[in-house]
Amino acid sequence: MVTSQHSDIDVVVKKILQVSKQGQKEYITKVKVISRLRHRNLVRLLGWSHDRGQFMLVYEFMQNGSLDSHLFSKNCALTWDMRYKICLGLVNALDYLHKNWEQCMVHRDIKTANGMLDFKFNVKLGDFRLGYMAPEYIKTGRPSCKSDVFSFGVVSLKIVCNTPNPYPSPEYDYKAL
Repeated sequence: MVTSQHSDIDVVVKKILQVSKQGQKEYITKVKVISRLRHRNLVRLLGWSHDRGQFMLVYEFMQNGSLDSHLFSKNCALTWDMRYKICLGLVNALDYLHKNWEQCMVHRDIKTANGMLDFKFNVKLGDFRLGYMAPEYIKTGRPSCKSDVFSFGVVSLKIVCNTPNPYPSPEYDYKAL
């Protein structure tokens, strides 16, 4: 976390390591797209730098960290109301990206680690993976909102079950909620 000298906001600086020529193109694309997104449930990109071959992104600081750090801790304090609000916030972010922005935007990396929580536990979706290619993208040549929706379903299941791996296994026939 870094505090800006020009204002009283805290920021997070994400340094991108070992940027290839392809990585540089992806970085520039990411900056151009993400810097224009504005929604209450998206982590805001505040700035960027690619000075002297170092590529960095500056995001708003999320005081309560990632969703997974709360869900999968021994003393999870997320109430059912908070979990509902988190799921609703993620849905609102996806609705904005898929239907209400200039063009359909696919996040491509919906997971609990990318659900960030502010000081009031409002969720904001972060860490877009514009370089990641889902299987259907490789198959069809086009990214699809369907992969985000499927991933949201997995995240919702993890939120409800309070476990990093909610899939049935031979050891367990059910999980007590």
